[in-house]
Amino acid sequence: MAFTFQLEEPGTTKLGRETGRADPWADTFAQVAYGSGLHLTYRVDSTGLLRVTPASREDCATIVKVITERPHRVPFRWRILNPSTAIAKEGGAATVELGARLRQTLITFNLPFYIDKRLNSELVEKAGQSGIDDVTCVYGLRKRDNIKSHKVQMLPSGPSIAAWKDFITRMHKQGLEVHVGYSFGSLGKNISQYERNYATWFDAADDGVLEDHVNDIRDYLQKNDLKFDGLSFDIESNAIGHSKSQDHQNKLRTLFRKSAKILGKEGMTISYFNGPFVSKSDTVTGSIDIQRFDIPVGQANLLARPMCYDGVNARDYSVVANSIDYALRKTTDNNGAGLHPSQLQMAIWTSVVTKSREIVQDPAYPNDKEKTITKSKPNPRGASMEKYCKELLRPNRIGLCVYTLPKTKSGITTMLDACKQYDEWLNGPAPTHDRSNEPLQSARNDPTRP
Repeated sequence: MAFTFQLEEPGTTKLGRETGRADPWADTFAQVAYGSGLHLTYRVDSTGLLRVTPASREDCATIVKVITERPHRVPFRWRILNPSTAIAKEGGAATVELGARLRQTLITFNLPFYIDKRLNSELVEKAGQSGIDDVTCVYGLRKRDNIKSHKVQMLPSGPSIAAWKDFITRMHKQGLEVHVGYSFGSLGKNISQYERNYATWFDAADDGVLEDHVNDIRDYLQKNDLKFDGLSFDIESNAIGHSKSQDHQNKLRTLFRKSAKILGKEGMTISYFNGPFVSKSDTVTGSIDIQRFDIPVGQANLLARPMCYDGVNARDYSVVANSIDYALRKTTDNNGAGLHPSQLQMAIWTSVVTKSREIVQDPAYPNDKEKTITKSKPNPRGASMEKYCKELLRPNRIGLCVYTLPKTKSGITTMLDACKQYDEWLNGPAPTHDRSNEPLQSARNDPTRP
């Protein structure tokens, strides 16, 4: 007798839904457990229908695992939202409701969880229970300050190689990933000499040099046994872009895409921090303006992480919502960017989501227009994190980057408690199965595919 299963994904928007795309269930495989203990894996048809007839008579069949693989998307394991509905009796049918785990990233500038210059075991263990998937340390890797060299190093003023290795080991024991930043610049009026030297090197770099640069990142990490799980670009410099916007935009696209391809083979997820663009013609500050949403389109292993906190309106709920709408729309749909949900994580300053920035004259320098300070004020256009998670990120299957980790033990504890709540709002109760192939925003596990 046959067993019939229909896969569905409730609670998602048209833009976020897998079934909102052509041939939505292509390369989707379901593992079925039969009453006798037999486990078999089958390919689901393009409509999400699976009809199976085992060789021997079975009284029941249960779908226990569903994985979708795509050449230009992330293979991911679906969550079975209600396991009791995934069971079919002999000759019967079942509707299996699926959802995807959404990545939650904790952003920090330096190595986190250090109290009194020592890695705090209590905070490390708490991080492992907080519902985050990775810690992204922005101040990490950078090109050497040499206009003729593509070699890289860890930030000289940062932690030692031994400290990085210890941190990675401790995080991995907690089931957490560590992503290292590749960062420089602050978008300030003063451009550092390092930024000028980088721009000089960047002007002269062709595709071959950029590929050598990425290969050197790989070789450097391997030589020093630094087992990072991801690399996150945070290039915020007024030395990049501007009068050379088109050339620099093409080169950043090449750098990011080659990183995704080369480092992806090492199992690393590649991401870049950009801005919450709301249209193709939308503009933001400096080098962020040339790091558009189109960079990951058609690529595997590359995520955009829009920073929804800088600028005047970036914290507005409507801006974040419109940015997601633009990012996920097809390129043929009113000039959408064409991203898949697996390629997007919104970076939100969670402690100020209901506040906005106001730049005012520094009262200490009333006659100097160059002297200003930034103040916070209530933002009626903001929203709670519960609203962000439940009504915007979850329905569109978009990941969350939490900005930014406090420095004190009490502040870190409060932030990790908040992350646990965000995870529940994003993903529901924690699963009992292992989280392999989760979350949706991850590196490919098969680098041999095109």
